[in-house]
Amino acid sequence: MTSRGECLERLSERLTEQQLRKVMTQGYTDVSLSVMAEYNKEYARMLANCKYSPQTFNKLTEAYSQKRMSEESYLMIMDHAQYTDRNEPYADAFLDSLNTIYPSTAANCFAAVNYNDMSYERAISFVQSGAFYATDQASLSVTPEVAAELFEMRIPLRGCEGFNNCYDVDDLQASLDDGDAIFVRDADMSLAVVIHDLMKRPEWTEFRDSVISEFGDMTANLTGQNIRELWDKHEIKKLHAELQDKIRKEHCDFLSDLRERSPDDIIRSAYMIVTTDQISMYMRLYEPPLSAKEYKTLLSSENTLMEIYEEWNSHDDWTDMEDMGYAMEKAAESIQYSIDRKEDKIAEKMTASHSQKEPEQKQKHYPKR
Repeated sequence: MTSRGECLERLSERLTEQQLRKVMTQGYTDVSLSVMAEYNKEYARMLANCKYSPQTFNKLTEAYSQKRMSEESYLMIMDHAQYTDRNEPYADAFLDSLNTIYPSTAANCFAAVNYNDMSYERAISFVQSGAFYATDQASLSVTPEVAAELFEMRIPLRGCEGFNNCYDVDDLQASLDDGDAIFVRDADMSLAVVIHDLMKRPEWTEFRDSVISEFGDMTANLTGQNIRELWDKHEIKKLHAELQDKIRKEHCDFLSDLRERSPDDIIRSAYMIVTTDQISMYMRLYEPPLSAKEYKTLLSSENTLMEIYEEWNSHDDWTDMEDMGYAMEKAAESIQYSIDRKEDKIAEKMTASHSQKEPEQKQKHYPKR
């Protein structure tokens, strides 16, 4: 590394008097001065113009000198830091992330924080969601696939060619063909994440079209939370229909089986007949207070009708039709408990089997006499 005196001598030929005074008096390390002195006047002045504190500048330059980030990433970060140091509070988080995140992606996200009202961690989370990618223009662009879904839903999009040439997107395909970055409003970034998650579901297109049909141009006002709530309602409606159909079939099978029995058996089953009929009727008339997970748990049972009947029959204080919903909740809880117990036992057996295995012993070979 070039000596501090030699670095300052070189920099005295490249920096303004004010810049030189800054780097000489404000705590720039030998490494920082050495890196700065390697560049021509244009780049040396760019580095000296950085708004970061000397401490942050030193940390970033040290990371670059240790090859933890590329020269391109280092210069890009410092270039933007001439105009704003909004991302400086996240410098340590950025440097720590270089151990786990692709350095150029991390650098682009770090630079993007300068122009977006978010933390570095949040910027990284948007990219890791798969809905965004970090551009080399200090911004977060939605992926082409997500952009297409947002455009279909009439969510306003902005396109950018380079850093400053931005416009409202009227022809998405043309923007994508030109390689332009596509942006959403800050408030819509979470919406893009939700869309990315839901568009992988088989029912997505049907759901998206139903939302467009219901809200029309008002889809532009929907948030990620709104879409998630609408999806949950859509999913619950489909699961309710599946469970209703399953219980109806099981009830028909139950009655069909009874017809093959003796009159005495039928009489003894009178309460079960009435109750199972009420369960089936409840599913036709009401929507039980079940979560999507509880619906799926009930649907996983070999005989959901009898699971609900057993829960109902074990609670003498349940008499009203609305109590049927509680019976379904309890049935889902019991089924899930059984599933969990079965999985725990399998895990225990696998653990026990693994621990009982004897390590292979190498056979000893004795020399022949």
